[in-house]
Amino acid sequence: MASPQRISPVYHSANSSPMPSPHKADSITSLESFQSLPVDSSPGDMNELDSLFGKVSLNSPSSAGIVDSAAVGSGPTTGRAVGGILGSLKQPSPLKPSPFAAKTKATKSAPHTQIHLFYNPLVLQHFNPRNEKELERPERASVIFDKLQSMPPPLMPPEFNSPLPLFLNIDNGDVPKLDDADILTIHSKSYLNKLKSIPLLGDQEEMEAFAKDLDEEGDIYINSSTYLATSLSSAGVIECCRLVSNFSNASNRAIAVVRPPGHHACANEASGFCFLNHVAMSAKVALRDGLAKRVMIIDWDVHHGDGTQAITYDDERICFVSLHRYGAANTPRYFYPGTGRADEVGVGEAEGCNVNIAWETKKMDDACYMMAWSELVLPVANEFKPDLVLISSGFDAAEGDLIGDCKLSPLGYYKMTKSLLTMLGRDVGVVVSLEGGYNLNVIGGCMEAVAWALSGVNFGGGVLSSAADNDVEGSRSSEIKGQRQLDNSLRAARMDIADKWNYYETNERQRSKRALNKGAVSSLNKTVNALRKLPRYAETGLRKVVEQVESRGPTRGTRGGKMKTNTANDADFYDDQDLQVMMQNGARIVDDRKY
Repeated sequence: MASPQRISPVYHSANSSPMPSPHKADSITSLESFQSLPVDSSPGDMNELDSLFGKVSLNSPSSAGIVDSAAVGSGPTTGRAVGGILGSLKQPSPLKPSPFAAKTKATKSAPHTQIHLFYNPLVLQHFNPRNEKELERPERASVIFDKLQSMPPPLMPPEFNSPLPLFLNIDNGDVPKLDDADILTIHSKSYLNKLKSIPLLGDQEEMEAFAKDLDEEGDIYINSSTYLATSLSSAGVIECCRLVSNFSNASNRAIAVVRPPGHHACANEASGFCFLNHVAMSAKVALRDGLAKRVMIIDWDVHHGDGTQAITYDDERICFVSLHRYGAANTPRYFYPGTGRADEVGVGEAEGCNVNIAWETKKMDDACYMMAWSELVLPVANEFKPDLVLISSGFDAAEGDLIGDCKLSPLGYYKMTKSLLTMLGRDVGVVVSLEGGYNLNVIGGCMEAVAWALSGVNFGGGVLSSAADNDVEGSRSSEIKGQRQLDNSLRAARMDIADKWNYYETNERQRSKRALNKGAVSSLNKTVNALRKLPRYAETGLRKVVEQVESRGPTRGTRGGKMKTNTANDADFYDDQDLQVMMQNGARIVDDRKY
């Protein structure tokens, strides 16, 4: 086997200075132990991991206060019960006030919104010892975290002399351990016991046999740290929900850089790289603990979140919206996992709370997603009026992904996020949790774009000051939670993406401006037809999009009246103003789009 790869420092990029952090000094010191951790090793190399775990400071945010030397110093294969490992997790502690709370409490005067950022280096210890080039590998998380920490401070108005940090790094020592009761809100006791037994397994052959028992399709792998990594990830997403639901905190926006992903995990089965369903679990815990009465989950991973749908399908308190490629099993167009049809809308009181926008073809680009966003996602969210929104943020629909075969750009992710926030207003907590996305040269730029939107900053660093933002701006502390001022916000949200799809123009004019993938229109209309039959959406004005005709009008970028018949390419796709803004903010963003 090749010698283990080494992880570069995870706190900041080698080419940039780290963002200011209230725990900056501790973070850098404690991460020295992790800088030599191998991301791929044979079972015999695990002693090196164990010895390094013992070096971690339990009081630093990067060490997370998760593991002590007594718990794992003897090695994960010595037979120590997993309860001993997770028993060393720190008990819940009162939420610390942010050191920036005094500066950001009055949101009208704040230059931008800060973002809670959860990341724990221990999630890197779940890896495939047999294949260092595995699609779902540790670098997915470290690349994204590194990208976020290297983001420059936003461009500030002159009246702000010292810009606030963009991220409020969550002190992982304050993250409570994941209780069995949390896991059992969605997973079965027998399945939980199986996961807990993973660290007790012997050699890799035994682990591979056990993995097949967990998932007969064979699309997962395990090692001795699998349960630790996935349970830390679930705990992190749950903590993000607690933070964004606490009105005394400085921010109600959060990003959780977690792995392995979760949205394919079902009540009794691991699947598609996933073991625990972090987002579905967090939604159920939020409802159980009174953090929210209505939770919306938006899943823009290119694969259908079949586990999330199965868990939430009959719960009227949760609205699950998924935008994904669809191809039924045992057909030539099969696309994993083969679920998520447009007519799967929920059951009983939850009928209409499950919305699948199932793309039945590939090459879906920003225009297709903006059409779906404007015509379906925004009005569904407006009707449901959630108290908390969780985004299953896979980036495998991005152009350049190794398996998604779609063409969504970082700017597209930015616009979807910004438009959603415009409609929700400032009182609704939003948590973005990493799911898929497998091109290491792409995923960092996509999450960066989402972060800019969450912070209320233009893509690349300029502070937003648009009319749409002013329409929905308000003090979070001045309104009672649950009472939303959404009268004009749906229109404002649609206008955020009107340069890509303008809901208020006629279909004929849209057709003259856009070269839409015809399959996108057909797929969207199937979902519209399924929802319009339901009483829940009788007053929402859902409408079919007129089918695109073969003889489309000239599109931006054409010459001599030449007609476009395929999906628009990048030159046609971006407005001159978009490209100018991206160029002004440096080659860093533009290079991310070149892949």
